[in-house]
Amino acid sequence: MSRICAVAAMLFCMFATGGETSGNLNLLAVALNQSPDKKAGQNIDSWNYCADEMEKIFSAQAKPLYRQVNVQTRLGVKATRAGILEGLAWLNASCSKDDLAVLYIGCHGGVDSKQGWGIDDAEKKKLWGSEIKAELAKLACPALVVISACTSGGFTDGAMPPNVAAFCACSGKQQTNNQIDMSVTEGLCGRADFNKDNVVTLDELVRYVQLRYKEWWPDPKAIMNGIQTPAIAKGASVPDKLRLTRPSADWVAVVHHGNWYAALKQPAAGDKFPVYLLGYSNKPGFDFITSSVSREHICLQEDGAPLSVEQNGRWYPAKLLKMEGDKYHVHYIGFKEDETVAKSRVFLPFVGDTEHPNYPYFITGNAGGWARIGPPSAWKDTLAGAILDGQLYTVEKSGALYVSDLAEGTWKQIGKLDYANTRNMFAAGGMLYTIETDGTLYRIDPKDGKWSSIGSKQAYKNTKAGVIHKGHLFSIESDGALYDTDFATASWKQIGKAEFNNTAHIFSAGDSLYSIETDGSLYKIDPADGTWSALGEPKAWKLTQAGAAINGKLYTVESNGGLFVTDLSNGKWQQLGKAEFAGTTMMFGGADRAYTIEKDGSLYAVSLK
Repeated sequence: MSRICAVAAMLFCMFATGGETSGNLNLLAVALNQSPDKKAGQNIDSWNYCADEMEKIFSAQAKPLYRQVNVQTRLGVKATRAGILEGLAWLNASCSKDDLAVLYIGCHGGVDSKQGWGIDDAEKKKLWGSEIKAELAKLACPALVVISACTSGGFTDGAMPPNVAAFCACSGKQQTNNQIDMSVTEGLCGRADFNKDNVVTLDELVRYVQLRYKEWWPDPKAIMNGIQTPAIAKGASVPDKLRLTRPSADWVAVVHHGNWYAALKQPAAGDKFPVYLLGYSNKPGFDFITSSVSREHICLQEDGAPLSVEQNGRWYPAKLLKMEGDKYHVHYIGFKEDETVAKSRVFLPFVGDTEHPNYPYFITGNAGGWARIGPPSAWKDTLAGAILDGQLYTVEKSGALYVSDLAEGTWKQIGKLDYANTRNMFAAGGMLYTIETDGTLYRIDPKDGKWSSIGSKQAYKNTKAGVIHKGHLFSIESDGALYDTDFATASWKQIGKAEFNNTAHIFSAGDSLYSIETDGSLYKIDPADGTWSALGEPKAWKLTQAGAAINGKLYTVESNGGLFVTDLSNGKWQQLGKAEFAGTTMMFGGADRAYTIEKDGSLYAVSLK
């Protein structure tokens, strides 16, 4: 799920740093995905959009500073070692001391203990970072390298040519997604123009990238995904004031699913605002977020700076309506709510306040707060899932079984494509268990995906809900019967009378079972004899669409978007945060937080306290 080893390298070469137009901009764009993850909808061309984005930005924003913009590409199967070296030779032959050379590379790469950092080409041949450095050293001008790859900091190991400055997405031991793509393109489009002189220079871009990363990981103790630290190195002869681009008049900020994204506005289309998101694909498929938003969800330059505002421990995207003295009168985007707040509750994203940034944290005390894990929509084909030993196991429509690292947002497939007919998944005693569409119960080894059936085939054909309680499977059949299955003996027995035919959800907490019925009423069930008693107000949980029992409390999401916590000792409930969970289809309980999968297939972590 993380973009483990995508590489992006940019080289800027320029003699003059003054305000006069001089030289040409020569761009070589290289992109390929040598090991596409089909689960995420990838192919060898999945990262071509990164090269297209660099061409788009430099053609528009650097054109005012240079006489011409010349482009060559090596994409997909054409991105061979020979083709890339030929492209580097073209840069060397084309660039004079007055030019700007740009090299962009997006592909898998890694670090070798002897050769250092390098990449694989489309023919699985190696091209080492040392070879790239040697070609760059031949240029008659400064060169800036930006690498977007896991372990990309390894490029800075060893001698750096004096004319080369390097931006690496993370250290030589870290993983990365697309943060360097976002931060560099945002900076080049004008967010890095700190002195407001209408020119983005090298030193300003360095500052912007460092501060933008700080926004993503302000507190290493509170991160949801693995922390990334950009590795930036500059040769002695590279000018700090190297001119790169002019700011774009089309830069905007947009909100999608509660998150801010930087974008370039496109020509208007009716009541929608077409946008070109920076750092993401702008065509449906892998790494695609959206291509248009409503007026409510876009912050134009004339609207002022985009804001994130804290309310009850949760940060929400907002627009400034007006200042009231030293306070901010804001509108919460996506909600019919305005509020006047103190400066201490306001954060300006995209490095909007360099002196007092007031970084928002995802921390305890932020009940109902959430953060996305991994790429958007990466779990869109999930059929069922369960958490085992702190990791999320899911089965997909393709039949694949995956285990996801909930800290990093990365995943790997386990075993073969044997699970396309899975209906339910459970975890108990270090093993996974599934009920298939034909009603057969299986035990799965999470280490290798090997499976074996338990009990009689099709014995669970009429199961409509189930939960693990003290190592046993308690399931409810369509005829209303409650059954207790002992995995060790593969035996089952009915508990109590067949009174549960209206059960919609079942949970386990403490020594009891709990059910939510189709009419929305909550019941406490004795697993020993099936006797039950009502909890709370009748029908109070009627809108529940997903839930999980965590640390003795019941957490549910409603179709109206509300997240609720219920005290199972008395049935009293309260809402957590704002109504932002209408798209939740699955909820899983972790040690101290919940995890949800949304309708669009995105995975989120939700703080509970």
